[in-house]
Amino acid sequence: DIVTWAIRALIQGEMNGLMRNPQLCNNDTILESNSTRLNYDQSVYCVGNYGEIFNRRFGENKRSSMNTINKGSPMIYSTPLGNIFGTKNDFQVMEEVIDGGVLKLVKSRKGDVLRCGVVVSFDDVNITSVDYCHVLAAALFNGDFEAVEFLTFRENDDVAYESLSHGIIDALAGAVVNFEGDVDRGFSYSTPYYYRDKESSVECYAFATR
Repeated sequence: DIVTWAIRALIQGEMNGLMRNPQLCNNDTILESNSTRLNYDQSVYCVGNYGEIFNRRFGENKRSSMNTINKGSPMIYSTPLGNIFGTKNDFQVMEEVIDGGVLKLVKSRKGDVLRCGVVVSFDDVNITSVDYCHVLAAALFNGDFEAVEFLTFRENDDVAYESLSHGIIDALAGAVVNFEGDVDRGFSYSTPYYYRDKESSVECYAFATR
């Protein structure tokens, strides 16, 4: 989904030295009608790469090993890939996959902003989630990272997921990845953008979409 590709662009940006650059931020407020032509570099140019966002919100040298770039060690959270069978060519399949989710929702209501929900959990994740809403808007609207309408929800409040289910919001930032939301309720989770130690487990924070 577009959400995951936007997050991966930030990580790739840090790995390859791509950084925030207002001069390269288009800020066009144009929703690209062809999903395969979205420019994810705009997420980095307009908001910053993964490391820049993290350091801006948490401070320099505050990253735990769980939130640093993986250079070959085992992964906490894998993104499995599968086979797509059929007669369609790769481009057709990719276009249909990417054209769903968030982009389809925004296009269907002819929206000029991303309706982004933010789960208010603890301050660090809450603030970072706001940045990631801007990242997603920059990818969708060709650099206009301000094209966001925020709605906030309390942690563990089911209203957030009801709002996502009914299309009141296009995406929910700060969602904790869990089995129930994925399998029982049919939500999709992006690649996690923050890992947090919690008692004897690790919580993964990501975007939730439908």
